[in-house]
Amino acid sequence: MSEVATLYGIRSIRASCISAFLVGGTSILILRWLKYQRLQSKIRQKKMKEDDVIDKCLKQLHDKEQDAAIILEKDAKEIILALQRGELDLQSVLDAFLLKACAVTKKYNCVTSVMSSAEKNLKTLEQANASEMPLFGLPVSLKESFKTQGMDSTIGLSQYIGKPELEDAVLVKVLRHCGAVPFVKTNLPQLMLSFSSCNPIYGETSNPHKLGFTPGGSSAGEGSLIGAGGSLLGFGTDIAGSIRQPAHMCGICGFKPTMNRLSKQGLQGSLPGQTLISATLGPMARDVETLVLAMKTLLCPTMFKLDPSVPPMLFNTESPRIAKDFLLHGGESCTVDRLWKLECEAAKYKKDFFDLWESKEVELDGIICPPFPVVAGPYKHYENMTALMSYTALYNLVNCPAGVLPVTKVTQADIDQLHDFAGHYGDAWDANVKDACRQSVGMPVGVQCVAKPWQDEMCLKIMREVELGLGNI
Repeated sequence: MSEVATLYGIRSIRASCISAFLVGGTSILILRWLKYQRLQSKIRQKKMKEDDVIDKCLKQLHDKEQDAAIILEKDAKEIILALQRGELDLQSVLDAFLLKACAVTKKYNCVTSVMSSAEKNLKTLEQANASEMPLFGLPVSLKESFKTQGMDSTIGLSQYIGKPELEDAVLVKVLRHCGAVPFVKTNLPQLMLSFSSCNPIYGETSNPHKLGFTPGGSSAGEGSLIGAGGSLLGFGTDIAGSIRQPAHMCGICGFKPTMNRLSKQGLQGSLPGQTLISATLGPMARDVETLVLAMKTLLCPTMFKLDPSVPPMLFNTESPRIAKDFLLHGGESCTVDRLWKLECEAAKYKKDFFDLWESKEVELDGIICPPFPVVAGPYKHYENMTALMSYTALYNLVNCPAGVLPVTKVTQADIDQLHDFAGHYGDAWDANVKDACRQSVGMPVGVQCVAKPWQDEMCLKIMREVELGLGNI
């Protein structure tokens, strides 16, 4: 009898435990569901608020389309000079680009928010000496990750909604000091560690040349906005090609300077003490001259010099294989011991790279190479193409300044050649690359220019030579 009672007691306890577990598990699921619903509500409210501001701008500025069209035809230097001479007024220029940016984002979803501080900027500039400000009155767009006072910098994470920044990033402060007017922030993929253009808060950004095609990433919104004519100068970030890849896919120019040439202080999501790879920030624009203007302004103008044009001499060069070295980008869990080993491996890799660079009979000033193995295509093909960052991430690893500019566009003849393309291995990766480009007639094709570390001026000079030699596409 006692054994039966004991067995019954054990079963009762077990049943009670199972019941409690099920009840507890259900409670956890309910709590998670409620949390998810709160986050979704938070996200919807955030997006609706930003969309309302964009709609109001369009409504208020609708009758200024004709004046805006005249201003939008000018390049950055022409606008700055006209403002300094008093031939244009500050409000008209800001209104023109606000109108265009808001109209563009209704189609391509590239702008995350309009910066209310822009109007305050204008009042400050009205009292300033225009001739002393090299970017006087020029509207400038910023990747959403740049911290700006009084605004969220979410990098696509709901946890940062409703947490406005207390001060501007260093770059934003310098831009304002130089007379620029930051006016909109632009979209990016969540956490920025992707060549895509989507996040749960702001959704997906489209290529300015064809809806439904990717603009690249992670500076996706900048590439799309500038490519569509909504901004003349913007700033993105680049840890493995996030400026250069969207520049290539959107048909604009983008420049990744040597690490620490421009301050990274005040960037949301930046990693303190990051030394293995040269994460940096840089300008994006419609032409190389605007990149030069931006870099010359942000650095010491008297020390920033581009030598006179010289005929380019190009040589084929090979770089060390880097596939196995992508562990340096954090593919493994990193203990202190492993981190030290990675530092040593990175140092040796850089030495081998530059020994090879300098081993030629004629010293190379720079390298002209592809920025990416594919052009823009439908979104679905680019979700798993992160490995292709080897075309750009190499120059983050060795800390070379590198820039991209458009040189041509895809033709039907290019697409026809895909019929016999098998790739290197004939596997699913090669098939995906092939399929990604099948509908890409008319999409931009860029070229990448690279120079040695700290020779940013040389890199920009090479870019300018290419641009002058081929003409803008």
